[in-house]
Amino acid sequence: MEPLMTSVILAHRCVRRVVIGMGLVIAFVGSEHFARGDSNPFQEIEALEAKTDFADPLALRQLIEHSRHLTLYGTARHYARELLKLKPDDAMARELLHFKKFQDAATKSVVWMDWFDAAMWETHKCTRDPILGYRRHEDRTSARDGLIRTSSRGLVAIDDWDREHSEWAHAHEVDSRYFHIRSTIPLAAVWFVADDLDHLVSSYLDYFEVERLPTQRFTTHLYRTAEEASAAKADVALLTRYGAYYSPPDKILHVSFKSLGGLTAVRHEAAHALNREFVDANPAQWFDEGVGVMCQFARPREDQSFEFGRFPKHAFGTRFVDSVRNGARKRMAEVHSVPHVTMSAEHYSKFRSMVAFFMDANNKQHRMTFINTMFRRRGDVRQLVLLTDIDVEWIKYVETLQPEPEYIYLPFPRDRTTDITKVLKAGTSAVLYSRAEVIED
Repeated sequence: MEPLMTSVILAHRCVRRVVIGMGLVIAFVGSEHFARGDSNPFQEIEALEAKTDFADPLALRQLIEHSRHLTLYGTARHYARELLKLKPDDAMARELLHFKKFQDAATKSVVWMDWFDAAMWETHKCTRDPILGYRRHEDRTSARDGLIRTSSRGLVAIDDWDREHSEWAHAHEVDSRYFHIRSTIPLAAVWFVADDLDHLVSSYLDYFEVERLPTQRFTTHLYRTAEEASAAKADVALLTRYGAYYSPPDKILHVSFKSLGGLTAVRHEAAHALNREFVDANPAQWFDEGVGVMCQFARPREDQSFEFGRFPKHAFGTRFVDSVRNGARKRMAEVHSVPHVTMSAEHYSKFRSMVAFFMDANNKQHRMTFINTMFRRRGDVRQLVLLTDIDVEWIKYVETLQPEPEYIYLPFPRDRTTDITKVLKAGTSAVLYSRAEVIED
């Protein structure tokens, strides 16, 4: 099975709803079960975690198994990563994280590789170069010298290679773990975006406790100019005016990408593709846009996973918060019962707060109900509004939110961010090869 700005402008969603064709299309059977909600397995697993000795591999394995029993698949993967810090060769943890085992022919030692790295090695004998993507291992020295191997001409200068792919007809095309990206930006920058999006997908899967991987890669087009977008048959007017959009009929993320600020836009659009893969082909608008804003403002951690739940001091995150604090009161039923709304900062903020409420409020009281309803096709989404005192709880939660006036959008690692900014400014990956230490052995 093949698993595969700084924000988008407000009015974009009014136009884009025609492109996406969203609506509150419900195909599920409701149940009174939702009026009282599910049990809270997160409290149960957190109580067990508090008693767990994280220096004991056996205790961690038990925590992993209990998480899986509770269908907390992302939580189980989190504990598996903790277990690997103690026992790097633990088969259960490696397999849970989709690694494949090899035996080093020279040393006879066990080697574990991520399934995509393993596939690239088995099929093409390529390993991951930290800058230029998957290359033959013997070519890493050539990369230090500013050369890259091509299938037809052997080794060529990286500067020439980027120049040859600077027109859309000859754009770079790369396959990462979860994305197929086509772009005329320099190759090092393409791989930087691919890495960022791959980590976002993994964090999304963990956060929403999704068990399986995507069934196919998400096609993504990154454009430098309107001419490139036109050549790709994108909606140039829409893209030029609003910066990015996702087209479900084509299953393509279209993004204007001239700087790293475009990462927030492409993360937002990636969320729409993920929602259609794991929730529904036509998800409810409040959910689709709420998760989109959540991913847009997700904060990369030093380990390159993403932290969800932050509320930057930005209209998409705080407009509804301000309205509530000024006395506004809303009922969820009003949001759920309307198939389309004209998007605005107020709606973005409202939808974002609703997703955050279901995932985080009251010690994750409603998180399992939300995940079961939206991701596991178990019930009518409208039944979420029947949870006891839900309107009052939602508004109280919004009143407690503390938007952050100082918020860093730049991705990690910081040194690589600086390098890719140089690459985008220079228009070539070659600027990174004036010093040998950029490529690590």
